[in-house]
Amino acid sequence: SNVSDGRFDSTAVDWDEIIPRHFLQSVWDTALDDFSSAVIFLRIILFHVESFVAAAVSVGAPLFYIYYPDRGETFGFRMSWTMVSVAVVFPLTLTLSAVWNRRERCVSLLATFKAQCVSILLAHRDWDWYNIPKDPAQPCTSGRAERLPADHVPAVLGDLIEMSRLLQKLLSAPIVTRGRHMHTKRGKRQRMAVEAVLERLEDKLGDSIHRLSQHVEDMKAAGLPGNEAARTRQYFTIMTDAVMQLLAIKQYRTPAGLRAFSRVCISATPALFGPYFAELAASTSVVFSVFASVVTTLAMQGLLNLRYEMEDPFSKNEDCINVPRDFGKLE
Repeated sequence: SNVSDGRFDSTAVDWDEIIPRHFLQSVWDTALDDFSSAVIFLRIILFHVESFVAAAVSVGAPLFYIYYPDRGETFGFRMSWTMVSVAVVFPLTLTLSAVWNRRERCVSLLATFKAQCVSILLAHRDWDWYNIPKDPAQPCTSGRAERLPADHVPAVLGDLIEMSRLLQKLLSAPIVTRGRHMHTKRGKRQRMAVEAVLERLEDKLGDSIHRLSQHVEDMKAAGLPGNEAARTRQYFTIMTDAVMQLLAIKQYRTPAGLRAFSRVCISATPALFGPYFAELAASTSVVFSVFASVVTTLAMQGLLNLRYEMEDPFSKNEDCINVPRDFGKLE
């Protein structure tokens, strides 16, 4: 209703009209949100091989301690969960906090990069310097129109777009810093292949940055005042700094020791705490004991899976940065 003759009237935007708010609709939307959360929860838990392995161990460990011991006695006793809180929960929550902070930092850097790209383009497109005649009766003339080449702005725009696309390719690259990429032949081959492509992309990105820097010198040679050239350089420096920080976050991951510690301890927890669930079976039932073991392990494994999904802030899942969408809007 706010579009007429192909023109958009921003003053006529009414969000309540676009998305009506009614009590029954709110109840239905809440139910849909809960259902969506359940789907995401199941995806995080089930769509990983590690989850099936952890579930299998969680089933086997209690059954082993219940039925294997001789003389028909159950090998079960109560155990403290303090070790789990120290060896599993603490490093897991620490790394989860770290990967979330990395994601938020990338969002801020990406916004800075886009803002500086727009500022650089506007500076090259709109900033002008005027030739002021001695006679006040004569009009000023545009130094930009007289001395700057006509293809200057298209060249700047082309280099900004090329740099944006190169950065998008670099940020969308697969992660090749996992343990298998360091210690297995297949992983090393994958890492070398990806790094070879990344090196070429980084070289082309450097060329784009160099050309953008040269465009400022072209404006200075055409008469742009030094103070305005310095401001354009400031935009350029902030943009380059954001690019380098984004690439550094992409390349370097959270501490490998914490990641390995969490992974090993979560895998070992079902076997080590099998006697606890065997004791639980004695006071409840075998089915409930196995169920409690599986739920406990999958809860920890699900958090570990979520941490791995968010390890790369630019991966393709709903919690990470949508690189194609954001760079598409920039272009």
